[in-house]
Amino acid sequence: MSDTKPYMIPDVLCPWGCSEYPHKTSVVEPCLILQQLLPRIRLNLPLEYVDRLHIVESICLDYIREDCEDGDYVLLNEKWPVMPTMSMVRGAGAMICCCRHHQNDSVRKRLYAHPPRKMKGIGNLSSVHADQLSLCVLQQRMVHPLRRTKYSVTRATSNLRMSYSGGDTTDFSYGGRFTASTLQYSSMLHIQHSLAGRPNMLKVLDRYEKEGIVSISVKESFLRVHNENSITDDCMSKFTRGALGCPVWNALKLQQAVSIMKFISIDPILSKKQPQFVTCKRTWCAAIYNVNVEDGYGYGCRPKAISPISVRGKQDFTVASTMTWLVLGCVSACKELYQCLSKQSSFDDYCPYLLSYIHHKLMKHCDPISDHRNPIITGTKLREKHLVEAVYKSLKKTDGIAFDNKVESLSMQMNRLFSKCKDVSVSSSIPVSCNDDVVIVVRKTIDDKEVNFVSVPMNSNTPIRYEARVIISLKNENGLSLQNYSGERYARFGGGFINWWKQKRDEKIMVQCCPFQCGDNCHIRGVQPTHQNDVTEDKFPEEIDKSSDMFVIVYVKCLEVNVEEYQMDMHSSLGGQCCLFCLCDNSKKESFLPTNLRQKDRT
Repeated sequence: MSDTKPYMIPDVLCPWGCSEYPHKTSVVEPCLILQQLLPRIRLNLPLEYVDRLHIVESICLDYIREDCEDGDYVLLNEKWPVMPTMSMVRGAGAMICCCRHHQNDSVRKRLYAHPPRKMKGIGNLSSVHADQLSLCVLQQRMVHPLRRTKYSVTRATSNLRMSYSGGDTTDFSYGGRFTASTLQYSSMLHIQHSLAGRPNMLKVLDRYEKEGIVSISVKESFLRVHNENSITDDCMSKFTRGALGCPVWNALKLQQAVSIMKFISIDPILSKKQPQFVTCKRTWCAAIYNVNVEDGYGYGCRPKAISPISVRGKQDFTVASTMTWLVLGCVSACKELYQCLSKQSSFDDYCPYLLSYIHHKLMKHCDPISDHRNPIITGTKLREKHLVEAVYKSLKKTDGIAFDNKVESLSMQMNRLFSKCKDVSVSSSIPVSCNDDVVIVVRKTIDDKEVNFVSVPMNSNTPIRYEARVIISLKNENGLSLQNYSGERYARFGGGFINWWKQKRDEKIMVQCCPFQCGDNCHIRGVQPTHQNDVTEDKFPEEIDKSSDMFVIVYVKCLEVNVEEYQMDMHSSLGGQCCLFCLCDNSKKESFLPTNLRQKDRT
């Protein structure tokens, strides 16, 4: 009895990162959690559980800690660890406990952003002030901070400002406040970890010194603490494993979609009426894969698995189902290709059906989007047969060419499906000169040297690098028709996430391929390799069957994201305007009257 807990404490760790009291917990099926935490293994799950795997996509990857990783404790007391817990439920057996706030699937399916875990010196506690050494700071307007007294604590008081836009208690400012009250012990630890984990913060510190935000003595103290308490990459990787965040590009697209309403014109290809364009809103999300995870091995989050798309009926429809699976596998796994199709303003083909299917059937964390003016079938009424029929009619009507189901015409069929998208090109070989955002190559062989290539546009001398993001292999089973082909789908996110995911056509789960840069004993030693610092040879997945009859490879243009290029777009989406533009030449959009923040920059 000496080891019993003297109080009822929240020591149950929820898979979504919360802590809960034992008597207030809910339960979730352990097979779903195990399948998410074991991405290289395909468990033999019943179909009803496979269809519910999307509800655990945002759980913490560090729910089960490694031997080298520190645990979490209640009030930093090592006798009170917060650990995963299971309970025996009558009629269901052993179940994993979760908190009361994640007891419904409608809440579990949402995307959650998990910050990196804090180091042992900080524990679960944070500073009352925001991180001052940052590109932008959310300063809380504190009148009276939270303070501890002898038997309790005094509540914090903040200044609340109200307007027609709402109320808030924080200010969005450029540059922090480096005073004695903000530079406390916990704040200094945050700054130390920021300098160790983000090298660009050193440039921010230099700029703050030049602008007079940070004094020379404070800067030297930061650098001295940084040099004396260096943090290794392996140590940093232990705490960033499982961190989820939204990429900058996705955040910008989502903000623009909310603030700027753009209408489109749709001529439903499945309608039996006369062709007529209808103006309506989009019934699909602005961007996909809005949250990605730092897993330490360069995989990222699990891509969405697709169904086999096998529609039975007459031969043309059966052949079109393979083409539909091929196009759906490419677009749903590549957010750049999805964006190229989505940004069109007029549709008279299969694209609105495809984009709506991806939103409502694959991106299950999103809410349904509907518009009573939209003439196409959307939401729960949209079926695979509607998508196959739309692809079939698009192939039939393009240039008046009859549908051909021979495998030699696959390149021509893909070209017809993407002919109306200006930023996508389809070819049968690696292009020497191109400037498209996405290049789709259809060929019969594959070589590791072609996992990426460099192309020089005709009107520019600057080379552009393209990287393979999606590979789909088709293999003839027992005939010459596309309806008898089996397929394998490989996908990755690129931009540092170099390892691949795999899915067979007759399966509904994406699993990880063998990694490139680490041996099998890395995980056993407790060493977490980081894809950010390791320089490895990029290549196609080793599991790919190179004896397949046909390969479809999706290449994406690799460009460094320049925040300044998106600055005006972000200001416009927020309703602001930093410059007065001259409308004489809309293509250049030169600033006519710059209004910079500092007086010395107003030239």
